[in-house]
Amino acid sequence: MSRLSGRVLICKLGAIGDVIMTLPAAYALYRAGYEIDWICGTNVQALLDCYNWIHTIAVDDKAILHGRPRERIGALISLWRTAGRAQYDLCATLYYDPRYRILCLPVRAKRKIMLSRTTREAMLLDGRHHTDEYA
Repeated sequence: MSRLSGRVLICKLGAIGDVIMTLPAAYALYRAGYEIDWICGTNVQALLDCYNWIHTIAVDDKAILHGRPRERIGALISLWRTAGRAQYDLCATLYYDPRYRILCLPVRAKRKIMLSRTTREAMLLDGRHHTDEYA
């Protein structure tokens, strides 16, 4: 295995199946020499903590997604304080909905990507699930 040569931040809060399907892509990045930080919801943190090469940044996803405005803001500020400290080579927000961009708003990264149905460089192949693309 090569020495760690950079850092990647993955933002995938939950849906345990999607998180599991993202693991091979994260592992490929790790094997390529990247340190992996992962913004996750509390419901999948225990799973991701089983992988000693993943550094989890757990957030209260229920507060962020369904909380009252004050709860949402508090949870976001807490996330931003943690995720905004580091410098990343890549920040991958693995959602189609552009509202998820707010999660990684203050993250400093050389490159930020997000799933897209319209932008050609981030678009997936028709008829394929996004987890196929992760693999």
